[in-house]
Amino acid sequence: MKQILCLQSKTKSIKYMSDYDRLTDIAIRLNQLNIDMKLAQLHVK
Repeated sequence: MKQILCLQSKTKSIKYMSDYDRLTDIAIRLNQLNIDMKLAQLHVK
């Protein structure tokens, strides 16, 4: 199962395509770090 994680900030957008567990881990870490990016989309492909 693959999914795409889209991160958006005011200056750029980043896309990760990876396994579900890996992307969930990335999202959790970004939230913990309070990075100036918001989780725009987290959906299964």
